[in-house]
Amino acid sequence: PSLASDLFSELSLTEIQKLKQQLIQVDREKSSLVNNMQELQRQLDLTKEALSEQQVQNSQLADEVQTLKKIQDVNCLRLCSKEEQGSGDGVCLPGDGVRLSSNGYDDAEVLQLRKELQDLWQKYLDFEAKYIEEKKEWEADSQEMAEKIKFYIKCGRRSEEH
Repeated sequence: PSLASDLFSELSLTEIQKLKQQLIQVDREKSSLVNNMQELQRQLDLTKEALSEQQVQNSQLADEVQTLKKIQDVNCLRLCSKEEQGSGDGVCLPGDGVRLSSNGYDDAEVLQLRKELQDLWQKYLDFEAKYIEEKKEWEADSQEMAEKIKFYIKCGRRSEEH
């Protein structure tokens, strides 16, 4: 009887040691998963913050463009109004704000302003395209981070259950 009980206690001790080792390993994995999840959450927060900043910047740029368009339209109306009261030898082009002389040529200053306006408009379009592209990238990154966080949460719950 004592030999059998010693054998059982020895088996129990080795199994207990194995279980302790497994428990320690699971705790390490859990800690690692929690750390990964926290890092992913931090990255997701930073990504959301950067996206928000980009949206604010794009909104500001869009507001500036709208303001410039309004100013341009007002100036065009003023120019057209002056022309109607004046000699009437020119034509005001709607949306352009540019008066063409009767011979069809623009003043050098008007050409320069038109070029600058075209350059600004192209910059705006480039910024808008870049914003849309970056927004898609941020959204994809955000989605990926959210999926990783969900995965790590599930893994953490599974390890707690075992």
